[in-house]
Amino acid sequence: SQWGVDAGQTAFIGDTSVDQDAASAVGMAFWAYQSPGLSAQHHIESFWALKLWLQTWLTSAGWGTYHYGR
Repeated sequence: SQWGVDAGQTAFIGDTSVDQDAASAVGMAFWAYQSPGLSAQHHIESFWALKLWLQTWLTSAGWGTYHYGR
């Protein structure tokens, strides 16, 4: 890919079955946003829950503190 990351290293965040199908078609993990009825690796309840999870993951991965909007 142009960013040096393959589909298996990324996640598609979406809220419809079309999004779910698109992720599946390219071998990408699908994370459902406010859509508990969809089949997904993760279900995201809110933007703030996603932000907290990403900040925690980035910090634990050694990327330091991420500041939204900078």
